[in-house]
Amino acid sequence: MSSKSKLRAPPPPAETLDTRSSSSSDDGEELVMAVRHLEGEESDAEEQDSLLRSETDEREERQTWVLEHSLGPHRRNGRITIRGFSLPKPLFYLLSLLPTLIILNLIFSRSISSSPRHPTLSNGTHAYHPTTLLISLDGFRPPYFSSHADLLPNLHALASHPAGLRAESMQPVFPSLTFPNHWALMTGLYPEEHGIIANDFWDPDFKGGKGGQFVYTDESKSWDGEWWKGEPVWSVVEKMGRKAANLAPSPKVDQILQWLDLPLSHRPEFIASYFPEIDQAGHAHGPDSEEVADALGLLDGMVGDLVRGLEGRNLTGVVDVVIVSDHGMTRTSNDRLIFLDDILGEGMKDIEHKDGWPSVGIRFNPSLPPSTLSAHITTLQNAATQSNGTFGVYTRESMPERWHFSKSGRIAGVWVVPTLGWGVTDHVNNIFPDMQAIFFTRGPLARALRKSGVGLVESGEPGVPVLQSFKNLEIFSLCTKLLGLRDVEPGHNGTEGFWERWLV
Repeated sequence: MSSKSKLRAPPPPAETLDTRSSSSSDDGEELVMAVRHLEGEESDAEEQDSLLRSETDEREERQTWVLEHSLGPHRRNGRITIRGFSLPKPLFYLLSLLPTLIILNLIFSRSISSSPRHPTLSNGTHAYHPTTLLISLDGFRPPYFSSHADLLPNLHALASHPAGLRAESMQPVFPSLTFPNHWALMTGLYPEEHGIIANDFWDPDFKGGKGGQFVYTDESKSWDGEWWKGEPVWSVVEKMGRKAANLAPSPKVDQILQWLDLPLSHRPEFIASYFPEIDQAGHAHGPDSEEVADALGLLDGMVGDLVRGLEGRNLTGVVDVVIVSDHGMTRTSNDRLIFLDDILGEGMKDIEHKDGWPSVGIRFNPSLPPSTLSAHITTLQNAATQSNGTFGVYTRESMPERWHFSKSGRIAGVWVVPTLGWGVTDHVNNIFPDMQAIFFTRGPLARALRKSGVGLVESGEPGVPVLQSFKNLEIFSLCTKLLGLRDVEPGHNGTEGFWERWLV
């Protein structure tokens, strides 16, 4: 089994599915399986579902708005109806541009002309479709699991539970920054494919060659859907006439459980939630600070509340909880900075744009004579050679293939990449241990992974295996697989058949 070097072509659409339609319809078929209560009695899913509908229908009587939005070149145009907000579709579902408000509000996707059949399960009292909760804990690095074990009792309990599991680590894409990695998690694409190559970058071809600057903290410079390429999980969900939800920062767990209490016809099958607290504390105070420890304890409490909420509803056999992070973090210091002006001197005036940080993409003035451009690159490369491994200098042609960071026109022609611990922020190279991400899961997925034994290694704790490390690009196909949408997922850079080793 090897990782795809090219995008897997998406399968042809099912004959019953009109993917061109943006109309709303409630006529989609649904396979309701006969399921058994804990007492062994068979239940009808629709009859069980009606028990809850009368109590929750009034929540749906709220005003909604619609907004035309821009999509990538291979995406269909359309509108989204958002309960309480109208935002560009790609950004709404991923991140808002305020550091503390990354994923915004609940969105109920529209139905289309037909829906694929998918099973309906029971928790003993109500009907449920298989549901996936994807939770991102920004900046959570794997070493925290052991170094702060006393602050993480709920995560440790989850990992050791017969229906729980963790991975050794999960490798982020390069560069290991928040925006490139969250969009990789959601689309299964490398940044050179999905277009978000840094938190801040210049695209000379944006808007038909007019050029544009993407700045994650500036709504006016990143809310345009043209920035966002690829198709995220929730878009695949909504195209099948199902429902997805993205969660505002607070109160998160209560809102998740409220959504799971909705009637079957209104309940999201995919819920994504983002928690920025660890990353925020690390930026402000350092990755080993008391503030980070406080954030870890806070989020572990959230995990405990969520698991108890699912157990209280008897949903641990219905809902898969998948907990990830986008990247880790490492300590830096002011005496470990790289100053380009010390290296290039007067050559700094020839730089037209700089992208990202601490890995910096340099766009020299395109009108420079080739000899001058070559001299600047040579100067940078010589400085890198003399830096004793402090940083490297790469052109798009010499970029390491493992980074998958060369094909997009949004990637600058020259990149200065510092080694671990150098720079002014936490994010550097995606191969260092401190920069790895986490993966935890609780529910039917974990049971299947444990039962097969494939890809599991000893954790050092008797009877508690861990899943071998894997790339975060596999999360996209995991979600489509758990949601029964594997046959209609778009092309991606994940490993072909990665999850089929465990999931039929």
